[in-house]
Amino acid sequence: MVAYLVREGYHHVVINPLQFKRARSAQLRKVKTDAADAWHLANMYYRGDVTPHRAWKEVYTELQHVTRPHAFITSMYVQAKLNARVLLDQVFPAYEKVFSQLFSAMALKVLQECLSSGIEKVEDVIREQVGKSH
Repeated sequence: MVAYLVREGYHHVVINPLQFKRARSAQLRKVKTDAADAWHLANMYYRGDVTPHRAWKEVYTELQHVTRPHAFITSMYVQAKLNARVLLDQVFPAYEKVFSQLFSAMALKVLQECLSSGIEKVEDVIREQVGKSH
């Protein structure tokens, strides 16, 4: 919406909803209608409580659009680790006591062997991984 208004050359104001709510709640009577809201918005404008929307340089807008997917992917990654931790607590309750870092290379390799080959092969995997690290 803001991009359209800027492109078309309209001067506009963006008001923080909390700021508007604070201004509206300063009135004695609590009237919630569209006409009353319009009156409050106009009153804020004429008192000088709002300023025209500042336009960002295009590079900042592009940067904002690029960082949103990163934040989304990061939140998915964190949620996946939390889900994995819950499953580990159910299937291998003592796993966290054995491995201080649940997602280290060795911990994941041991888990993979437990799930694919069974518990018998885990000792060999641990010896192999310890041999690589020394």
